[in-house]
Amino acid sequence: MDSITGLISFGSDSKRMQLPQVEFVDIVNLKGVETNCVSEYMQNAVDAPSIRLEGKVAEEIADLWRRLPKDLNMRCHIPPFGLRFYCNGELYLQASLCWQCDNIFGDIKGEKFSSTFNPKHRTAKKLLSLCKQMFESND
Repeated sequence: MDSITGLISFGSDSKRMQLPQVEFVDIVNLKGVETNCVSEYMQNAVDAPSIRLEGKVAEEIADLWRRLPKDLNMRCHIPPFGLRFYCNGELYLQASLCWQCDNIFGDIKGEKFSSTFNPKHRTAKKLLSLCKQMFESND
């Protein structure tokens, strides 16, 4: 934990990768969510449309999340999706992701973090595909 900024600085073995087994995952549509700070999308998305997934699909998304490869930070942030991971019936981790600018912003049990990932990696592409697929199938 980086105590100066209050943000978790991710290395190859970070808290993000140590996400415990989850019961369910919400994929959150962040279109239309307004914020003045890119790190607050998920906090401002309380009433945003979401789809709850359980079982094998939820664990697949959690596994893809854990394996997202790190990349360099860019300066824009237009997140199409956010994820909320629940453990023991409580929100454990929530984050917005942007496949255009490689950023992740969120919190783990209320502690803010930021990270980057490689959106071109097959793991990231599969995660984005699953998020899109879930919203398309529910339109």
